[in-house]
Amino acid sequence: MGVRLFLFAAVFQFSCSVRSAVFASSAGNAAEEGSICISQGGRFPKFSYEGKPPRASSRGVNDLTLCRIYRKKTCCTSAQTHAALVSLRKLASNGEGSEECLLYWEAMECSICDPAVGVRRGPPALCKSFCDSSLEACKNAFFSFDPMNQILQPCSPKDIICARAVEWAANGSHFCELSGFVVPNCRNGIEPYCFDGKPSLATDVSATESPQQRGANRKQGSLRERLHNLLSKDFSDVVMWAIGGLVLTAGAILIRRRSIRSEQRKAAFLRLYREAQAQQQPVSQTKQKAQTASPRKRNGKRV
Repeated sequence: MGVRLFLFAAVFQFSCSVRSAVFASSAGNAAEEGSICISQGGRFPKFSYEGKPPRASSRGVNDLTLCRIYRKKTCCTSAQTHAALVSLRKLASNGEGSEECLLYWEAMECSICDPAVGVRRGPPALCKSFCDSSLEACKNAFFSFDPMNQILQPCSPKDIICARAVEWAANGSHFCELSGFVVPNCRNGIEPYCFDGKPSLATDVSATESPQQRGANRKQGSLRERLHNLLSKDFSDVVMWAIGGLVLTAGAILIRRRSIRSEQRKAAFLRLYREAQAQQQPVSQTKQKAQTASPRKRNGKRV
């Protein structure tokens, strides 16, 4: 029995080392070929730049609606970010995800747009520590299991069975795997690549921060600073930022504006109706006075 266990462990280590070597070799070949984009498969939409190196996102219909930190170099288009945006909206509304949970889930969903992830064969590989932090942040958020795609997703109004993340997943790695990602755990001297929540290309200071650090810094920022940053942006960037980052807020504002406009229309209608009534009353009173003042005639004779 002991010999069998020893042989099984040896075979496992050998296969693990072979997979790591193949993974490292394929990653090296991708780098030699110019880091070409490779579709991640699974639930992730196919890259439009399949077989081509990552590039800057183009403005227009293919521009990123989320994950805009990767605009300077990415394999993603709106096809990938729209799916991530829909998932984030579900988590914020029906999933009841906290602000910290939304930050981690956004980082998970946007990992596919990282240029270091897009050039490797998928699904995207997430680090165990990052998955543990993500589950801790989203442990009380509600998720449902999609039987068609066999993945865990934020709860939606159509889902019948929804449960908290800690009721679905045993640990952080399990949480990421259920969500459609992989967690490399084979260690034999060659550490496999994994996404740790920090973008590989640091375009600004916030890019080098983890989701938890970005959330803390966001809370510390004053309203004046946020307004200054908003006003200093280009108009197009402000529009896309509102679409990608404040979808729920924008939706609430839109609903509020619609209700206000509806109330204004009702008030205007009532005002016009009252004015019309006020104009009709003097006319009717004048007719009544005229009828009472002059006697009616029948066949030329007074009655």
